[in-house]
Amino acid sequence: GKQLSLGTALLAPGAYRALRLTFTEAVINGSALLAEGEQREVELPIAESLSLKPDTSTCLFIDWLATAKVLDGDLFAAFAARFQTPTLARDLVTVLCHDINTIYQISPDRNRVVAAFGLSGPLGETAFDAHRRRFYVVGTGARGLYVIDAASNRLVDTFTLPLTQAPAALALSNDGSYAFVTDTMTDRILKIDLDNGFVVKESLNNLRPNRIILFGQPGRERLAVTSVSERQVTIIEAETLTRLSTISVNGVPSAVAVLDDYIFVADRDSDNVLVYALADGRFEHYLKVGREPLEMAVFGRRIYVAPARENYLSLLGPRQKTPLRRISCGLGPVDLAISQSWRKLYIANHEARQLSVIDLHSGTRLAKVQLGGRPSVVTIWER
Repeated sequence: GKQLSLGTALLAPGAYRALRLTFTEAVINGSALLAEGEQREVELPIAESLSLKPDTSTCLFIDWLATAKVLDGDLFAAFAARFQTPTLARDLVTVLCHDINTIYQISPDRNRVVAAFGLSGPLGETAFDAHRRRFYVVGTGARGLYVIDAASNRLVDTFTLPLTQAPAALALSNDGSYAFVTDTMTDRILKIDLDNGFVVKESLNNLRPNRIILFGQPGRERLAVTSVSERQVTIIEAETLTRLSTISVNGVPSAVAVLDDYIFVADRDSDNVLVYALADGRFEHYLKVGREPLEMAVFGRRIYVAPARENYLSLLGPRQKTPLRRISCGLGPVDLAISQSWRKLYIANHEARQLSVIDLHSGTRLAKVQLGGRPSVVTIWER
């Protein structure tokens, strides 16, 4: 009933028909099945030939038929290998591992890895449009925006990002019509029409843009853009990419969240979240949240903060001057995403190579999902 990550392998492109395992130790009910120094090779045929192409990733699942009768103590006859099947689930949790350019897909009901796919890297951020059921990934190396259809789970297009060198951050408009992509190296913010892939607006305002979020109601959407080198957060009108205001931050702004009439800025330098009035940029107060806060997520009237050098999340309220509580989540949370349908919080534990699943109501950890790479970005596919 459990799932265990056995490892990650780099294979040459080609067709594979079997998986060979070498056992060096096996124990059942306290009795060793192999003599000391003995090894046992088991070759498991794959039902369908596994065809690997360049820049792709996939999962092989080894089922241990633990309830099967083991003849003559031969535990090794109770294994079977299978290839991942197309994922057509309505809801999924996707986790991007930048170190292996792979996106894992996890079922929110059973908290298990169900599939993986790779893209030509390096990769930037990801986003999901629930209206069109499309998943977007910034191809930093390809200088493009990958478009994946969630219904078929296939790459359907790649939009070119002209005049960029290292596009990375990504945000979508509320209706899914436009994407906003930042490139720190060329000092650009691009607004892309997702119907045709054309760049409809471009901002060159010496922002040195890093992270970007969209907030506000349809027709009055705005962007909050962080700039590490300039130590500031800039508010931009989403329709025209016109600069509206600038908030100076005496630190390193790593993430931004907006709640009510306030903008919350995570400062990885001071280990604080700084709170400013959205109307005029006036500094209100700060909250000590833990070492190196990298990401924040808003759910209802609460803000969850991920300090990358701690083993917990900090929970903030809109007018509180201290965190409401700490939520244990495993060491090194670098990103988080919230499923409103499943009422779960998903946290990327980078160094532990796992995804932690937290119940939003109780704050208890429900599961730890092992991955083959170091998770960096978590995105929820749901309506």
